[in-house]
Amino acid sequence: MTKSLFGISSLIMSGAFLIWSIGETFAYPQGANISLGSNPNVSFFSSACNSGEVVTTVPAGQVLIITDIISGVSDADDNIQLSTGSGILGSFKVDYHVTGYSSSATHRTMNNAHYKLTSGVVVPASETLSVTCSSNLVTLTGYYAQM
Repeated sequence: MTKSLFGISSLIMSGAFLIWSIGETFAYPQGANISLGSNPNVSFFSSACNSGEVVTTVPAGQVLIITDIISGVSDADDNIQLSTGSGILGSFKVDYHVTGYSSSATHRTMNNAHYKLTSGVVVPASETLSVTCSSNLVTLTGYYAQM
């Protein structure tokens, strides 16, 4: 009887230790691959991107991961392009369209005004990121990661 109680208690204790040792999981990268301490997030706002505004230059030894692109136009289409000296990293279209019309008002809605990029757009180390758009109001968010 004592042996079976000891065996059962050992199994329970082993299971509890296993569950305790699993720890937390993070979808957002954590640890040494992230720079800027405990708050690696960055945000850039462009108010003159119709002329290919320079947003930032990525430091050597790091990459910039763009995770969100937000367009600020209210009643027109927008074409947003991210590029560096090496070429185009991505092009995004924000489509606005009229959803209804009455004699008193036109109702407009926004489609895809916020791009949430699951894997992100990678801006290589030492590259200068430029954004070109047709609206002049674009916000980019992301984080720096170590190479």
